[in-house]
Amino acid sequence: MKVIDKPVKAIKLQDFNDLISKTPGSFSELPTILRLRVDGCTVAGDCDLDGNERYSLYVTDKELCIYSDSLQKGISLDYPSIMLHAIDERTENVDDFESKDMHIHPPETSQLQEIYDQLSYCANLHQNKFPTDDNDNDDGEDAMFEDGVELSTTGAANLARFDDMLEEQDKHTDKKQKQ
Repeated sequence: MKVIDKPVKAIKLQDFNDLISKTPGSFSELPTILRLRVDGCTVAGDCDLDGNERYSLYVTDKELCIYSDSLQKGISLDYPSIMLHAIDERTENVDDFESKDMHIHPPETSQLQEIYDQLSYCANLHQNKFPTDDNDNDDGEDAMFEDGVELSTTGAANLARFDDMLEEQDKHTDKKQKQ
């Protein structure tokens, strides 16, 4: 989380498309895309923001920013540091790593789904820093080495090809060593 003293600079998708319709001089200097802006949000939780203040929420391709024009202060979070929870009914932290919780409350609850959808879209553009539990694997071991794991047909075929390649490599190495 980074404290900011000015709002994020981002352009709407249509403006971005107009900009790239001509070959830009440098792709690295292209501005970030504003996917959604919601004014009048309040925040609560573990953050350096006043819970009584109204903020503008900026969902961009690069980062999530929450900024107050009246305070000239806000925060910016990069997507790999964000874990999204649509609804979280846990009362204790059950993760193996420390996290801070922040809740964003838009002025209209009807905006929640669009905020969640845009945050999810932008988060998918960035690599995740956090461990995943795709296989409900709580012990941190690689699922490939667990007893009783079944592979899909494609996975089994890929594993067989990989095993064959390793076997061929071993044969080739053995031949070279004998020479």
